[in-house]
Amino acid sequence: MKNSKNKKKYWFLVIFFCIVNTASYAQINFEDRNLAILEKVAFTTSYKTIKGFMKENNYSFQEENENEIELPNDAFLEVVYLEFKGPIGNTIAACYDKKDKALIGVFNQIAAINTVFCEIQLKDENFKIIDESEDGKLWSKSSYKYQIGTDGSDEKIHRLMFISPIHPDYIK
Repeated sequence: MKNSKNKKKYWFLVIFFCIVNTASYAQINFEDRNLAILEKVAFTTSYKTIKGFMKENNYSFQEENENEIELPNDAFLEVVYLEFKGPIGNTIAACYDKKDKALIGVFNQIAAINTVFCEIQLKDENFKIIDESEDGKLWSKSSYKYQIGTDGSDEKIHRLMFISPIHPDYIK
C-alpha cells in the first residue's frame, strides 16, 4: 500500500513539472502572420517534419545546404539550412544543428514590409529589447523560449528571426 502512494506522488510530481515546464515556454500565438509562422515552425516542427509542415502552409521547398557557425571559442558548429519560398514572396530558412538536428534558429526574409507591426506586438506581449543597434533589435521575455530579432534597416528586405537557446548568439 505504501509503495502505491509513493508511485502516485511520483507521477503527480512528474506531471506537475511537465505542466510547469510547458507553461514556462508556452507559445504566444502571435496575431502578426510573420511572427506567427516563425513561432509555429519553432514550436511545432523538427528537422524531420518541417518540409511537410511548410508544404501544408503553402511554402515550397527551395534548397537544403550545409554550413558552419562560428562559436565564441573559435570553434565551429556544423549546421544545415532548409529554405522555403512563401506565398507572399517571403523566404523562410530554418537552421538546425547538423549533429543533433535541433533547431538553432528560423529566419523570415520579407520583401518590402518593415517590422514595425511585429515590434508593436512584441511590446504588447511584454518582450523587452535586450540589444539594439542600427541593424536591428533583439527582444526577450523570461517566460519565452526564444529570443526574437527584428531588422532595423531601411532596406527593401526585412528580417525576423527566432533564436534558439542553443544558438551561440543567444546569450548577450
